[in-house]
Amino acid sequence: MAHKELFKDQKLSDCFHSSTGWMVRKLYEAVWSDDLFPLGKTHVEILTKQVDEFEKGLIERELPDTASYEISKVRYVLSELEKFFKNKTESKFSDDDAEIFIFYIERHFVELEKIAKAIDEEYGSDVE
Repeated sequence: MAHKELFKDQKLSDCFHSSTGWMVRKLYEAVWSDDLFPLGKTHVEILTKQVDEFEKGLIERELPDTASYEISKVRYVLSELEKFFKNKTESKFSDDDAEIFIFYIERHFVELEKIAKAIDEEYGSDVE
């Protein structure tokens, strides 16, 4: 129980900012807008930091395998999107491909947030 007590006030769900959905929507816009395109890389970097924080929190709680598969796939997709937004002409995929990758991020961030909230509930309860 001491382990849970250590983390009961540190919410993993806080790793995911309330603006995450907005950033994902901006990624969709950036794909198709020359004016907004440069912001795409910035949003990908912010989303990557959120995943980094979540993974760090899992490791601190000694739960590194809890979402390792999901995290590895999300990291791959984010790294490919970062390449796309860094240099569209040298990217290996099209605007349509980028949109599919963004859709993947949108759906899987929801799943990572659910995992974080479930862990928060577990660590917030049964602490004696």
